[in-house]
Amino acid sequence: MHGEIREFVLANLSVSRFHLSWWAPLMVNSEKSSRKGAKAPRKLAVLSRVRYNAIMSEQREIRVYIADDFDIMRQVIRALLREAEDIEVVGEGPRLDEALAEVEVMRPDVILMNDYLPPVDSAYATERFRALGVESAILIISMYVEPELIRGSFDNGANGFMHKDEMGEHLVEAIRRVYQDERYLSPKAELALK
Repeated sequence: MHGEIREFVLANLSVSRFHLSWWAPLMVNSEKSSRKGAKAPRKLAVLSRVRYNAIMSEQREIRVYIADDFDIMRQVIRALLREAEDIEVVGEGPRLDEALAEVEVMRPDVILMNDYLPPVDSAYATERFRALGVESAILIISMYVEPELIRGSFDNGANGFMHKDEMGEHLVEAIRRVYQDERYLSPKAELALK
């Protein structure tokens, strides 16, 4: 039974065998039973996403998927994230259909998405990711900080919104915060909502 759970963890949570050592304490051995002497089967404790991310942040990098229609912007983002030791870019795509297919398989921790992902805006794209059951945190990056766009993105399930001019200074912090289930607004986005 224990081996089956380890294999399930390996297959579904994308952790290496090296990182499985922390799963052992999560096993709950229930000795209680209605019949004397009978043992209940072991069960895997359920973790909240916040607790899971806190544990995993000590163990591995934050896995980021970049969804932006401009190749040069994806290169800039990769360069900005290269310095962060706790962040790994696991994939990228220029269009919504491509991003949906790849994210569904990769299950990154954070989706970094442009406000327009052909052929739709970020609010609709976020809605599509959530409809697929994607639980990744979604951080929208935009050249525009219009209140309707910001609110629409959050209403459809985004976790953060950032103006592209602020990426150099705030991108790594924003990724870390949405990964920890915090809502993030960059200074320009926050100002636009006042």
